Amino acid sequence: MNFWKAARKTVKFVGKMAIIEAVGASIAAIDGMIIALLIGTILYVSGKIVKKMAIKSNNNFFEEVGDLIKDVGFGSLISKLLGLITQAEFNQTKTKEDFFEIWFKLV
Repeated sequence: MNFWKAARKTVKFVGKMAIIEAVGASIAAIDGMIIALLIGTILYVSGKIVKKMAIKSNNNFFEEVGDLIKDVGFGSLISKLLGLITQAEFNQTKTKEDFFEIWFKLV
C-alpha cells in the first residue's frame, strides 16, 4: 500500500469517527430520555437498512453511508444509556466521593 492510499484511509477513518462522536454526543445530550433513545434506535435501524440495500445493489458509496448512519445511531444509544446509568448512580449516592468510588469499581 502506498503512502497516499494509507493517508486517504486514515483521513476517512478519522473523519468518520469525528462525525460519529459529534452527532452521537448531540443526540445523547437531548434532555428527553425516550426521544434520544428513539432517535438513536431509528438511526441504527435505518443505517442497517441502507447498508443491506447497498450490498444488494453493489453500491460501495451507500454501503459506507449506511455504516456511518448505523454507527451514529449505535453511538448515541450507548452514550445515552451510559449517561442514564451514571445519573442514576449519582442520584443514589450522597456525595461525589461516593459516586466516584462506585464509578471506579464499575470501570
